[in-house]
Amino acid sequence: PPPVPPLIELVAGTPQAEWKAPVDRIAHQALARKKEVLFVVNCLVPAQAGPDQGGTEAEQAALLDLVRHDGHAVMQELIDAGAPEAQVEMSAMPDSSVTKPTVRVYVR
Repeated sequence: PPPVPPLIELVAGTPQAEWKAPVDRIAHQALARKKEVLFVVNCLVPAQAGPDQGGTEAEQAALLDLVRHDGHAVMQELIDAGAPEAQVEMSAMPDSSVTKPTVRVYVR
């Protein structure tokens, strides 16, 4: 099956004013459809070169930064919008399909 598109995707550093309302909206819509829906906040950074070129260290630093700032903010917004904390989880990984640090929200 084709990959499910994210409900919302935002590039790291996007001002909260731009994504707060859409995140609220998707949270309300998803919860209205399915009360026990699981939100997955996916933090992605561009995949770097191989480990011998220090790629993984740069990736780890970028991931940590993304999770700590944008990822956490989006997660908090979902919770503020009414998603139970137990139904919001975060994952972080390098991904060759993104060109800059990106947060995607999926529902399961």
